[in-house]
Amino acid sequence: PSKLEVAAAAGCRFAKWRAALATPPSAMALRANAAALARYAACCQGAGVCPIVEPELLMEGAHSPEEAAEAMERTVAAVVSALHAEGVAMECVVLKPAFAAAGRQYEVPAADRVARLTLRALQRT
Repeated sequence: PSKLEVAAAAGCRFAKWRAALATPPSAMALRANAAALARYAACCQGAGVCPIVEPELLMEGAHSPEEAAEAMERTVAAVVSALHAEGVAMECVVLKPAFAAAGRQYEVPAADRVARLTLRALQRT
């Protein structure tokens, strides 16, 4: 039996995979990580475990919240597309994206600005 099957038999119900990506991620990194997250989610569901899928955009750098929101939109769209391609049941996944956070070297934006940008990015994917 796989580690997932053993964990499920022992009572595990959730498993999390976090993919840390630069903001903005390169096209290659985005494709590779979306595919890996989707394969992991499919394996989890095959073992009866609910996958927590976390594509995280790192806050390193000087990117604006708008740039982060654009990267978030592309990232979530790529992950959702990969999940569909792997046949993952979306109603049985916890998708845990980050918010549209500015880079650490960028001025601290107002919370409502970040919230609006995050919501818009999620609504577009």
